[in-house]
Amino acid sequence: MPDVTVNTSLARIQTDPTGSDPIATAYFSKTTTIDGQDFAAPWTSVSWPLQSKKLVTLDGVEYPYHLASRLVTAIAYAEKAEADAAGATP
Repeated sequence: MPDVTVNTSLARIQTDPTGSDPIATAYFSKTTTIDGQDFAAPWTSVSWPLQSKKLVTLDGVEYPYHLASRLVTAIAYAEKAEADAAGATP
């Protein structure tokens, strides 16, 4: 019997804030390891509207998707400003 391991991981999240219905898309990679040899499957993706009324729970607290998306954007800009101030970005 072969030793099989399947691993799916979040590879990246991309947003498209333009247009009347801005979306986010998450891309997942999947690797199957059989007897120590890795086999990569095509990426899979899921998308959702940035203004979705759905809720996500983090550490027991519910957040609407649109607020969670804004938090990620705020973090990105804060990190870029810090890198710019340190001279780390061209």
